[in-house]
Amino acid sequence: MEKMLKQSCLIIFLSFVVFLVSLTCAQAQGQENMENNSLVGRIAHIQGQLLRYVPEEDDWVIAVEDTPFGTYDVLYSSDDAKAEIILPNNTWVRIGSDTQIQLIELKSEITELEVSSGSARLYNKSLFTDIKATTPFGDVLLPPETRCDLYVHEKQAEVVALKGTVDFVQTGSDTRHAVIAGSSSLLITPHQVIASSGSVHPEWNAWNIERDFLWTQRMQARGTSGKYLPAGLKDEAYVLEKHGRWERVYYEGAYNYFWRPAYVGTEWTPFSSGRWTIWHAEHTWVPDEPFGYVTHHYGNWIYARNCWYWGPPVSRVMVSAGLPLFNIGISWYPGRVAWIHSGVYVGWIPLAPYETYYSHHCWGSRSTVRVYNHYYPYNIHRYRHYRHARVIDQKHFYRVDNYRHAGLRKFKDGKNYRMTPFAGNTLKNHHKTKNRFQFTNVQVKRKPDRSVIAKIKENGLKRIKVAKARNDLMQKKVSKIIRAKGEQKKRIVLPDSKQRKKGIEKLKKSITDTSHKISKKKEEFRKTVQRTTKKVVKQKLRKPDKLLLAKLRDRRQRKNTTFPTLKINQAKTNRKTSHAFSKSKKQKSPMKSIAKRFRSYQSKQTGKRSIQARTHRNIKTKGPVFKMR
Repeated sequence: MEKMLKQSCLIIFLSFVVFLVSLTCAQAQGQENMENNSLVGRIAHIQGQLLRYVPEEDDWVIAVEDTPFGTYDVLYSSDDAKAEIILPNNTWVRIGSDTQIQLIELKSEITELEVSSGSARLYNKSLFTDIKATTPFGDVLLPPETRCDLYVHEKQAEVVALKGTVDFVQTGSDTRHAVIAGSSSLLITPHQVIASSGSVHPEWNAWNIERDFLWTQRMQARGTSGKYLPAGLKDEAYVLEKHGRWERVYYEGAYNYFWRPAYVGTEWTPFSSGRWTIWHAEHTWVPDEPFGYVTHHYGNWIYARNCWYWGPPVSRVMVSAGLPLFNIGISWYPGRVAWIHSGVYVGWIPLAPYETYYSHHCWGSRSTVRVYNHYYPYNIHRYRHYRHARVIDQKHFYRVDNYRHAGLRKFKDGKNYRMTPFAGNTLKNHHKTKNRFQFTNVQVKRKPDRSVIAKIKENGLKRIKVAKARNDLMQKKVSKIIRAKGEQKKRIVLPDSKQRKKGIEKLKKSITDTSHKISKKKEEFRKTVQRTTKKVVKQKLRKPDKLLLAKLRDRRQRKNTTFPTLKINQAKTNRKTSHAFSKSKKQKSPMKSIAKRFRSYQSKQTGKRSIQARTHRNIKTKGPVFKMR
């Protein structure tokens, strides 16, 4: 029993460790995915007129709610305007009237803004990111879980800490001035930094308190939607909870939970209530539904059970069960559609989860960058949702806020329609129409002075110079590293004349010594070879005995005998001996051939003697064996 208990405890412990490891891997891969994909903020609330600068036209257009706010975007609020901007790395910005703000950099670890004029409240609600707000007088640095107010005027700026400790770094110096919440504020001029008893403006503070209270209510109303959304989109859970419900749907061979809009008509389709506009060289969807921003710029739509469902984005590793199966990454997209055209009409098809989205920039894992006039060979019927395409006349494409009121119709027959990677390829006079950058057809009441645009251009040139300076510094650092590595390697130093002579003499001595050694070794080897050969010859070529010599003499004397038997035997022996001598000649070593000859000679002599003795006996007793001729 004890062994069973121990084994069960070990199994439980190991399973818990594996779960924790998988959880950490999922978080790490989710963070990597967020870093790899582009981050885009959202204009969540506007009160009054908020203007956006369009560098292509060198003019201003009106921004609306649920529109993107990306890098190098410049916003300007009118006299009585206020706006709230939410960024996906859990940093928020609120601006007051007559305020100019620009987003310089947006990453998972930093949010860099430029507040040229006006008032702004900065929220850093994250645990890992930092906020850097640049002003004409210096930089304001907000660590995680801090909040502050920033007031920028022509001759001075003021920093008021509301939560935590905020640092200020004046331009031209590296000294940091800490501003603590609940203590005095910091007043900055071009020549000095002074602590003052500045307080928050009452009207501005009251509006911010109202917004904070509204968001606390929204956070409480997240419901079950907060379970299915990633960390960067949990603030939008209240919208999904209010305007739809989550259902368990069988799709692609498995059951998963998807969100379904509740208050839409039967003929409603994604990307049908709103309009298209150009933002960062892409056709970007501006939704008219309250839930449109999250569902049309993140995740993907599917069509199942005669209804449209939305699947939120998930990380690459899914630890818990029941989440949607789509692995397209936590990335922002301008509008995941495929474009079609026929004559005067332009249309679009909502893409399925794993269908490729073609764009000018890389927005996520399911987007592919294409050349503008590249050949597009695909057929309409290869798309899963081609029957749910929507078509509109070209003249209403940039002139209407909502396509539902401008003759948006269904896609009936695909015979006359062709595919195109971008809508601009088919629109007539696309590059000449000014309305293509507008988010709404409302006209601007009051534009800022041209001096503001001049400052924006100057700041752009400064950023270019700073970028070049950074590149130069990086190149210098790289060159220094390469030089240091080269110096670490051993270099060949040319010696003096005396050192050369000494080196040559040493080389000559070493050469002579080695030659003498080699000659000595050669002589020793030759002598050893001679000794060994002499020993071998002495061992194998010994002098024969006196008896053998006498026998040889007897053989020579008896060669001319008249007995036929002896002549026949002699002939046979002569053949054998000649054959043996021929074999011995073929052999390589002479010593072996001599020894073999000697042995064969001895054996043959003994055989001849026995034959001669037998013939003599036969002659005496029986007579001759062969008749004489």
